Formats: sequence, C-alpha cells, structure tokens
Amino acid sequence: MTDRERQYADLGYEYAEGIERANVVNLPSGREVRKVGERWEVQPHNDNYWVAFDDLIEAIKFGIGKK
Repeated sequence: MTDRERQYADLGYEYAEGIERANVVNLPSGREVRKVGERWEVQPHNDNYWVAFDDLIEAIKFGIGKK
C-alpha cells in the first residue's frame, strides 16, 4: 500500500486504486467531489457553495469537515 492509499484509507476509502481517475467521488455524507477540468470541487458538509482544490485528498477532507 502506498502512502497516498494510506491517506485515502484514513479518510474511510479502504479501496482507492484509481480513485483519482474518477470524475465523481462520493463522500460518506452523500455529497460528491466532482472533477472539473484539472481541479476538484466540493461543497462543505453544512453549506451549498463550491470550493475548488488541486488535490483530491484535500477536497475530501474539506467535504467531510476533517482538518
């Protein structure tokens, strides 16, 4: 398991092979992280605006409210 896969596992994604090739990643809350161009967009767990990130892990952390 790579360090990157360990980071995904810490966020609750036990099987993350190829996750960065996806266009949409579902969060445990039911929300989504969407790939738009080269960036990832996500809504915070308690609001409706979108925030863009270069890194999927950072987008997931923001989406689930983990610092």
